[in-house]
Amino acid sequence: MSTLEVNTIKPISGGTTITFGDSGDTITKASGVNTNAFGIKGVDSWRLTTGLTATTGSTQVLTSNLERDDTYQNGKIGTGMSESSGIFTFPETGFYIVSFYINSNSSAGSSYMTNAIQFTTNNSSYNVVTEGNSHIAGVAANYVSQVAAKIFDITDTTNQKVRFTYDSSHAITIRGNTSVNITYMTFIRLGDT
Repeated sequence: MSTLEVNTIKPISGGTTITFGDSGDTITKASGVNTNAFGIKGVDSWRLTTGLTATTGSTQVLTSNLERDDTYQNGKIGTGMSESSGIFTFPETGFYIVSFYINSNSSAGSSYMTNAIQFTTNNSSYNVVTEGNSHIAGVAANYVSQVAAKIFDITDTTNQKVRFTYDSSHAITIRGNTSVNITYMTFIRLGDT
C-alpha cells in the first residue's frame, strides 16, 4: 500500500479546496460523484449499420442507418452523444476529440473519397473543420480506410454540434455493419472547458 502525504488538495475546476490537519484525515467520495473525475469523463462510439452506394457530385451528410456501438464489449462512459438525422449533440460542455473513420471500396475507374467532420456554432450553418482524403485505383476489390479527427472546445451544447459527410467522384461503396465498426465515429471527452 502506498502513502501520499499532502497538506492541501485543490480541484482542477470547481469544488472546494480540502485542507488536512491531523494525521489520519481521509477523503471520502461524496454520493453521486464521478469516480473518474480526474480522467476521461466521456466515451462513446457510433457506426453506420449498413453499406451504401455513394451519391456523387456533391457533399453528402450521413443522416440515417446510424447506431451506437452495442456489441462485443463496447465501451461507454457517461451519458454519451445524442443523434437526430445525422446531427450529433454533445451531452455537456468540455474538450472532446471527435474522430470519423470511413471505409470504402470500388472496382470501377479511378476514384477519390473525402470524408469530413462539419461543425456548427449556431445550430444551423455548418463548416468543414477537418477532412480525410484517398484515391482508389480502378482495380477489383480495392478497399480504403481513412480518418478525419479534431479536438473541440464545446462551450454551448445547444448550438455547437457536429455531423459527418462524404464526397466521392464515383459510385463507391461506403461499407457499414450492424455488428462491426467499419464506418464509425468516436467521441472522447478529455476534460472540462
